[in-house]
Amino acid sequence: MTTRANDTAVGQQVLALLGAYQAAAAAKDVDALLALYAPDAQIYDCWDQWSYDGEAQWRGAVERWFKMAGEGANRVVFDDPHVHASGDMAALHAFVRYELVVHGETKFTMDNRISWTLLRLDGVWKIVHEHTSTPLAGEDMKGVIKRDA
Repeated sequence: MTTRANDTAVGQQVLALLGAYQAAAAAKDVDALLALYAPDAQIYDCWDQWSYDGEAQWRGAVERWFKMAGEGANRVVFDDPHVHASGDMAALHAFVRYELVVHGETKFTMDNRISWTLLRLDGVWKIVHEHTSTPLAGEDMKGVIKRDA
């Protein structure tokens, strides 16, 4: 049985990955971001292609993201995270805002929904699957990248 685990030790360990993700994105540290993932992680991202299979493909996508920011800063903000866990497996879902900040001014924002499946591998929580998404607007079928909170 899975239980809501935000306030448990396991939940806090999983939630700590959000801070590590934010720090890696802010530092544009590809290796630090990839260290959060299992080498064979499957990523369903909103950018460029349907899926990224494993570290080599995901590395290329992360490198493009960080390069796209240029001299700007990446800011990632997570909202309303929920962790469910049982044994060595956990799931997290949250809302996430990706921002590009240039000279103190926010130039771009994109809100997504994010889900992670995590396994505890050799005592360390790793993301084995990530899925980000945005809803589609019914009238024009365009992605809705601004969340009304």
